[in-house]
Amino acid sequence: MPSGGLEYISKVNCVDSLCLERFFFHQQHLREILSPTSTAISFTTDVWTSPTVIAFMGVTSQFMSSDFKLISIHIGLQQIEGPHSGAALAELFMKVLGIYNLKSSIVCIATDNASVNSQMASEMQHQLPAFCADQQAIGCMAHTLHLAAQDGLKALGATPEELATPNANDSHGLMSLTNIINDPDGLHLNYNSIISQISQLATYLNQSPQ
Repeated sequence: MPSGGLEYISKVNCVDSLCLERFFFHQQHLREILSPTSTAISFTTDVWTSPTVIAFMGVTSQFMSSDFKLISIHIGLQQIEGPHSGAALAELFMKVLGIYNLKSSIVCIATDNASVNSQMASEMQHQLPAFCADQQAIGCMAHTLHLAAQDGLKALGATPEELATPNANDSHGLMSLTNIINDPDGLHLNYNSIISQISQLATYLNQSPQ
């Protein structure tokens, strides 16, 4: 093999080693950050599927710093292999907690309102005696509001096109906060427009820093 090929392989291996080294360094740094606050941490988790149909479970931790500032740190992105069952999600979530020694630190876990998340919480309750699924697993308020608004729009005869979520990044479109909170024209007010505004507000809240 030409020497240039060997040099290329060496560089690839070097980059791979450096990436792993940096990963474990930052993982240990996160352990040191989370350790002093490990008695009271809230978590947010969600599942996302890539355009190449690879599913991931993300986990974020939230806690108060010693000077009473809200800190939010992403601590896990686990690939989901196989069915998205409650048991599978619970196993991945427990894996992330184990990496940072946080199994006894759960204040609450916020998820969307998919039934599989309730199953995940129930499974975790079996594994963690101190965790109560009914009290510590909570649904996302914005997601609940959005689902309720969608059902209301469907009941009023909205078409699929009208139910489509507008572009939240368009500051001049329907999702502009100004358009959401401005008073509607009272002469032409109807329930459809009210529920539509509720749906847009829920989407805005869900995509804004919280």
